[in-house]
Formats: sequence, structure tokens, C-alpha cells
Amino acid sequence: MYRVSQLIKKIASGEKTKQDLTADEARWLWERALRGELLDVQLGALLAAWRLKGETAAELEGCLRATAASLRRVPGPLPPGLVLTCGATSGKGHHFLAAPAALCVAAAAGLPVACVGLGGDQVRFPLTEVDVFRRLGVAVDLAPADVSRVLRQAGLVVWRQVHAAPALARLSALRVPLGMRTVAQAVEKFVDPLGAGAMVAGAFHLNYLERLAHVLARLAGQEGWAPAFLLLQERDGGVDVAPLHPVVGFRVRPGAVEPLRVPVEELGLRRVLSAEVPPLGLPETAALTEELLAGGGPEPLRSMVALSAGLLLFAGGKEERLARCVERAAAVLASGAGLRTLAALRQAAPAGGSGQGPDAAAAGG
Repeated sequence: MYRVSQLIKKIASGEKTKQDLTADEARWLWERALRGELLDVQLGALLAAWRLKGETAAELEGCLRATAASLRRVPGPLPPGLVLTCGATSGKGHHFLAAPAALCVAAAAGLPVACVGLGGDQVRFPLTEVDVFRRLGVAVDLAPADVSRVLRQAGLVVWRQVHAAPALARLSALRVPLGMRTVAQAVEKFVDPLGAGAMVAGAFHLNYLERLAHVLARLAGQEGWAPAFLLLQERDGGVDVAPLHPVVGFRVRPGAVEPLRVPVEELGLRRVLSAEVPPLGLPETAALTEELLAGGGPEPLRSMVALSAGLLLFAGGKEERLARCVERAAAVLASGAGLRTLAALRQAAPAGGSGQGPDAAAAGG
């Protein structure tokens, strides 16, 4: 039907003659990249040329569809109303990572949540939710059947993305030797092997986020795709949102994109200064996460956790108004219920315990 070299030539032939791919062409090409059928030189040329040209909405759609078809699915039964995120990082500034505590708080508030996140060798940055949970004694290298079991038992599961999307992980890892973000970094935000009811994801550039929103509006509700998405503008492209600026993003439903902009003050939170979100290493982040979940910790970081958890509740439809979701998250955080959720997660998925299947343990490294 197509030839790899011809499609690469379309997007890499120079400023005056380059062409965009159709969604079908992009899907065909990305399928072959995922299957390892491209020569190394072809794969490098493709990723670099796409980055320099910029991925169109049709090209993103094709890559997302191809990736979804390649995933290793988690068997049921799974709790209804599941909200899924593919993670956050501590960013170039190594700021405090609130997402691990936020996931525990959202689960303690009655929302089933899952993180199919990046970890360690899959990102440039040193810290992700997966790393923090692993430090806290939670197994993140699980067999698929154990993912559903842990989710049912604890209301929360953390699974390293390489087990759900090994082919995509191989392409994502090329970001480091290429020295640039590639289309794989956009696609890895939407890995859903659980059939979630909603997904939460972030990106830094608002125009790119809007492009993704319109792509997802075409995919939402189709087989293999969540019926709802909450996309957030976030400084490091994740879902770790601090009350530094208004909450900006898009709510996505099938065929519909709704802009979202909520001032921090309307959420009952004080605007937090960048200096109040300190750079921390893994041991300090893990210790502070437990302190916050116990109802303690610095006020600016409690606000950060409450906002991030409130956004998860908002995505899951727990309240129609974001302010009510943040208020609910803040109350759960203060109660210490999030620490009990972490304890339940440790019990259901103890690090080094039997929850790691032999295939997952081998892949975990």
C-alpha cells in the first residue's frame, strides 16, 4: 500500500516541498515503527523530520490509533468510573512532585485511579510518580492480571508503562540519543490498557494542547478510547499542577472540546510562589509524600496536592464544579485518609512481593 521511504520523504524533503501525511499514512508508518520494521536510519530520520516539521492533527491521530492497537491490555473486571493518568515528572527544576500524594487522596475520596507511568530509563528527568511509589514500597512492575487485582483491592494502581506498551517504550527512549522530543512523547501521554472512563494528561504549549484536544474529541468513546479527557496546561507537560497560575486546559467529550480557565482564587487556594515549591530528590519527596498524606507538611505543598487531586476528581465527574472537587480533596488530605490508601496499596502490591509476575519482573530490570 505504502512504502516507508516514500512517506519519510514526504515529511523530510525540505521547507518548500515537505508534505503532511494523512491519518492513514501516519498510522501505517507508526505501526511499522512500533513493530521494529524500520531500519535504524529510517527511524531516526522519521522522528527528527516529524519533530522539525511539527505533527499535524491527522498525523497525531494516526500515531495514537496505531499505539492503542499495540497495547497489552489488562483483563477485567475493573471498577467503573476509572480515571487514568500516564504520569508526571519533577521537571527540569526537579520541583516537588505532588502527583503521588494526589493519586492517594483521589482514591481515598472514592475515585478509582490508575497511573500507567514512565519511570527511570524512560524519561530524561530523574523523578516520576513510578519512582516515588517504588521508593514508598509499592510494586510497579506487575503482571496484567495483578494490575486489575490491585486496583480492586486498593482503589489505586501504579504500573510502569513499559509493561503496557513495550514497543512504544523503545521509541520513547530515543528522545535521549536524538536530543529532542519526538512524537512518541505526545503518544505516551495516552496509553490506556485498562479501558478508563476518563484520562488526565498535560502539555506545556497551549496550542499543541488544543490540537491534541480536537484529535481526542474524534477518538473519545470509540473502542479502546476513554469517553472523556481532561487536558491541562502544565509547566513540565504532566498532570502535576501547582496553584501558581490559573488552571488552564480543555475538557474533551466525543465531538466536543470545552476550554477551561479557572483562577486559583476561585478554588479557595492561595497562589503559591515558585520558591515555595522546592527542588527535592527522591528520598525527600517520598518522605514528604507520607507526611502530607498524614495531614501534615507545608501549606503550599498541601495546596498543590489538593489542586492536583481535585482535578482528578473533576475528571471523574465527582462534582460539576472544580472548586467543589478541590474542597473535597483538601478535606480528605487533612483527614489522613490518603495515608490509609497508601497502606492498602502497599499491602496489595508490596515491592518485591508476589504481585510481580515473572514476565513483569524480567522487564522491570
